[in-house]
Amino acid sequence: MQPNFRGNKQQVFDRCLKGLSELSKELDFDLYHVRNLVSDVEHTRSSLKELESHGIDLLLILNASFASGYLVQALFDFNGFLGFWAVPEEGEKGPLPLNSLCGMNLNIGLLRKKRPHRKFKWFYGYPDQEIFKKRLFLTVKTLGTIKRLKGKRILQVEGWAPGFDNLSYESSDLYNHFGVIVERISFEEFKKMILSQRSFDKTIDQMKKHFIAIDDLSKQSLPKAAALVDVVKELHEKGYEAFAVSCWPYFRSHLSMVPCASFGFLNDLGITVACEGDIYGALSMLILRYLAECPSLIFDISHIDVDEDLLLFWHCGLGSKCYSDKLWMERHFNPGPFDPQKGWLTMAPVASMVIDKMPATVMRICGDGDKIIFFKGEFFGDSKPSFDGSRGWFGKMSFAGKKLGVMDLINTIMTYGLEHHFCVVKEDWEEELFEFAYWSDLKILEPLSYENYPSKIEGV
Repeated sequence: MQPNFRGNKQQVFDRCLKGLSELSKELDFDLYHVRNLVSDVEHTRSSLKELESHGIDLLLILNASFASGYLVQALFDFNGFLGFWAVPEEGEKGPLPLNSLCGMNLNIGLLRKKRPHRKFKWFYGYPDQEIFKKRLFLTVKTLGTIKRLKGKRILQVEGWAPGFDNLSYESSDLYNHFGVIVERISFEEFKKMILSQRSFDKTIDQMKKHFIAIDDLSKQSLPKAAALVDVVKELHEKGYEAFAVSCWPYFRSHLSMVPCASFGFLNDLGITVACEGDIYGALSMLILRYLAECPSLIFDISHIDVDEDLLLFWHCGLGSKCYSDKLWMERHFNPGPFDPQKGWLTMAPVASMVIDKMPATVMRICGDGDKIIFFKGEFFGDSKPSFDGSRGWFGKMSFAGKKLGVMDLINTIMTYGLEHHFCVVKEDWEEELFEFAYWSDLKILEPLSYENYPSKIEGV
């Protein structure tokens, strides 16, 4: 640091360290720090080596005062996330005490010059000031999610649903972008695990208590539904963090059941399960679960009301008690397969619900794992008729503070040619997703206004 700036640098350092220590307890992160202010290149390098020995994820570079550009350049090769930090000046007149803000400006300018593609985030204020706390909270939450994803295993059962070839993926893309490992087993293997289950009475009792009503056909299907739950729980205990299961036609034709109610129940247990073998759907659900610390859901957009500017999120029956206090276990609305002697066969069980009135965020990782779409809005509860299944009317949508009309959203989805599954989590997580996209180097697919002529897009 430059000694000719006469502010009390040690006092600044001590206040920042004390505040960060308190925030580490509030925000649940581990804090490692240098013991003293650094003032030469050699000291800077040795301090970084000490911090790296602790495996730190985010290096927060504090300008307690203006410092030579030689110091910060010794930190540019840090293999992790970079943050730059300045604090307010002391007083309003007389000699400039710290010149901290300008020092941060110099350091970031050097980074841009020397490492033009290196990502970073800047911070301003003391740890007890909201301007600093809110910005750090966002970063801790988001980087925590990114870190939790590393090394996680997603199990896919039998690939994606027949004909849903736009749900295809390359395992290397998920690993390169997110550090996520995808493994796969056949439905035949999965079926053998289900049929080998013998002791599932406890799970049956738990599932019965989960629903306000269960129809007769679903009661008959409960043993298989519980066996499915126990298999997935066992696989989860073996290290699989999420599942993408190709549900139809395999469960109907091989097990005479549908798995929807089991999947919904598992999600409520904190085990992420996506239907139709949707790997990026499972990944998106997992990201949202980590951010919100509650189950996320996966839906189709099946209907819109242009006059009321609403859309209907719908799926067969992955109901969740986190989204409705009224879950019904019932037969699937859609019969099949067709039996020449018996006709169209009815299957069960699904978990039907209407989502309660609540704010929510919608997101999907798309493309080759290099793109993301997200927006927020509100569910309107049981205020409007809707189709059987797990569903909810959704409106008051926005993106980045701007209104998002339902036709703008549909135009965006169709023009980009997005996959037909969208993942939902309660509350507003838009800021976290902006930051997640930034650190993960994802292209954000911004809304395209609806017009009577086709929208033009480039580079998608």
